[in-house]
Amino acid sequence: MAVSDALFRAIVQHVDDPVAIVDAHHTFVYANPSTIDVFGYDNVVGMTLHDFLPPDAPLVLFDQMQTSDTPVSRTVSLLHKDGHA
Repeated sequence: MAVSDALFRAIVQHVDDPVAIVDAHHTFVYANPSTIDVFGYDNVVGMTLHDFLPPDAPLVLFDQMQTSDTPVSRTVSLLHKDGHA
């Protein structure tokens, strides 16, 4: 069954969990409202994953993203605007 873009957006826009799309340059190109709420910014589109990583975060995630031909899904701790994880 094909899901329309409108239905997909309606679902993603209303879930409580953050949902974001990051491009090959690690830049947010889409973020649902929950992503905005969780991280404390007015908008995260245009920001990069580096903006949300603690200084001691391993950069292996980015290496995996650069060398993969398929979408990469990982769980990482990201920082809120005020600095807490």
